[in-house]
Amino acid sequence: ELMVLLVPLLADSKKMIQTQVLDAMNVWIEHITIRPLLTGEDLVAASTDNNPNLRSCLYSWLTEQIKTTKVPPRLPKELNLLVLGLYKSLEDRNPDVRKAAQACLPYMMAHVGYSGMVEKVGSVDAKSKKTIQDFLEKYKEEADALAPKKPPPKPKAQPKDDPPPKKAAPTESLKSSTVEETDSGPESAGSKRPAKKGVGKKPGGSAPPPSSKKKKGEEEDTDSPLKPNDKKQQRFKDEAALKLLKWNFKVPRQEYFDQLQELMEPMCSPTFFAKLFHADFKQHNEALKILINIIPTHLPEIKQSLDLLLKWISLRFFDTNTSVLLASLDWLSKCFTALREDDYILLEQEAAAFMPYLIIKLGDSKEPVRK
Repeated sequence: ELMVLLVPLLADSKKMIQTQVLDAMNVWIEHITIRPLLTGEDLVAASTDNNPNLRSCLYSWLTEQIKTTKVPPRLPKELNLLVLGLYKSLEDRNPDVRKAAQACLPYMMAHVGYSGMVEKVGSVDAKSKKTIQDFLEKYKEEADALAPKKPPPKPKAQPKDDPPPKKAAPTESLKSSTVEETDSGPESAGSKRPAKKGVGKKPGGSAPPPSSKKKKGEEEDTDSPLKPNDKKQQRFKDEAALKLLKWNFKVPRQEYFDQLQELMEPMCSPTFFAKLFHADFKQHNEALKILINIIPTHLPEIKQSLDLLLKWISLRFFDTNTSVLLASLDWLSKCFTALREDDYILLEQEAAAFMPYLIIKLGDSKEPVRK
């Protein structure tokens, strides 16, 4: 979904736009790797597009990605879907397209294999077959040198050397208990809906409602802004099963706000939750200050609820207040820096939660936001 929005922008003749789009693509790939991109159809359509700007930028970018991506031992087999588009570009009338395609050819051949490349020659026009074959012969030696080497196989004796089977048992029980906790997600998620009226989560309160509300008010300023939340995978499953609204819109409707509010309430302190969903933009700024300040101390909680936080940030992109927009971008920058240092890889669902809306801001009328 992200590439549907990103790749076509490379067709723009303005170098500044192309650079910004490529930077956005690089940030995305840095977190989720290039593998999910190659298994989709977005690059295939772009590789045969008639726009020379798009194809020259795309092949140059793809070459750099294949160069720098660590993929033991090879990129996905779907890479061969790009071969016919590459062959077409090798004979393009535009010199930039031809140059970019020729530079990409040995790197693509290194992963697809010489035989796989030759097999695709049968699908091109008869007039072009000899030219393409000549290119393959020319770059075959270079492709062989670039081909990733398979890592040595791990010795099979290692698992047998583990003496007692007792050590394996706790691991399995731990895994099964984790699965049970995760599987309980739909029940707990479903129970949150009728309990929306009560902000507090403590089920053991037998005291009458007025006194419990007072306790909540007293605790608001002392509670941690973000609480542990282990329901991320269950949220992904629910969205895939259409139990939750798919986070995809041109303008967010009220139901998206309501759903996010319901999902975020259990993971936030009452005071912080009130700031996140307040009607006053000043409260949003306060919430963003808190989010920025807790990055060093609450990174585990941020990772657990990152998909929801990024969705909340994406809603801020539809605000008109410049200070909120800039604070949102500041949090994204600092948060991703901390995640990178922690070796965290952004999940595809997390990237999809905000990247399409971040890209829209590249064309924002306010210069500070664009920068």
